[in-house]
Amino acid sequence: MEKKTETMSIETFICLLSKKNPHLEISDNFVKNGYGQLRGGYIENAKKEGIALDVKNAEPNQNWHLCVNYRNIKYNPNEDASVLWGRRYLRCPELLLWILEASGICKTKVNELADEAKSIIDDKKVRRARENAANAIRQKISFEEVVAALLQK
Repeated sequence: MEKKTETMSIETFICLLSKKNPHLEISDNFVKNGYGQLRGGYIENAKKEGIALDVKNAEPNQNWHLCVNYRNIKYNPNEDASVLWGRRYLRCPELLLWILEASGICKTKVNELADEAKSIIDDKKVRRARENAANAIRQKISFEEVVAALLQK
């Protein structure tokens, strides 16, 4: 018998995560220690909304990044949320780490992924280091694992 993979819509995924704490230890520390995005993308969108970049307080927070910023992106809310896990949408390692934490993925595993992402970003020879760090996170944790953890929590 084949194992059935749990699916959910983008809107359901975002809705479930919108109820989670906007400040979680690992993802906040990632930003506070200088590994977060500093310009462009969601940072510019936050500025337009009147939210200032405040690295010391990890603002804009990752709950806002996903639950407000991504809602403003044109997508089909009924589409399978697994498309978000692809390279096109979720390209920020701090957001991926927050999603993992908020979903209830083991903290030890999330810490390991944060450390790996930091190492990639710190390697000055790596082009597009933040994007490569996000790719490394996605390669180690499947979207199905995230959904399973989120539904158990």
